[in-house]
Amino acid sequence: MWKPDVMASLPYRPTALFSAGFSAMPPESELMHQGLYQPPTLSPLSPSLILWAGIYRLNAGDELTFTITGPDGKTVLKDTRMAKKNVTRRFEFHGIRRKSKAMPTGTYRGEITLVRAATSPGGPLKLAITRQVSVEN
Repeated sequence: MWKPDVMASLPYRPTALFSAGFSAMPPESELMHQGLYQPPTLSPLSPSLILWAGIYRLNAGDELTFTITGPDGKTVLKDTRMAKKNVTRRFEFHGIRRKSKAMPTGTYRGEITLVRAATSPGGPLKLAITRQVSVEN
């Protein structure tokens, strides 16, 4: 049914980070699926800076790391968690709340990495997805 060259261009992927982005408030997975969390900019007075991701086929033992780097290059958030059970589809987010003063303006970079151990089905594997958002007046 499939030509070998076509099959070779469509390799099997045991998992995927299929979507990611930033939001100013805790996001909802349904709104993410509708594409409503892709702000080109956030306000320095936004209540939060949240990095989110949609994930397919997360295995127990997979390690997810969410990292946000500020305009000055310093890490403002690094949160690593291990998946406790196998799930077909997961929506996850991590972030920081704004302190009393405004967030520094500039470009914030977010990276989500998924690491699967060699001993896990479909492993070893490392995936990463990056996004950025501007915080401006």
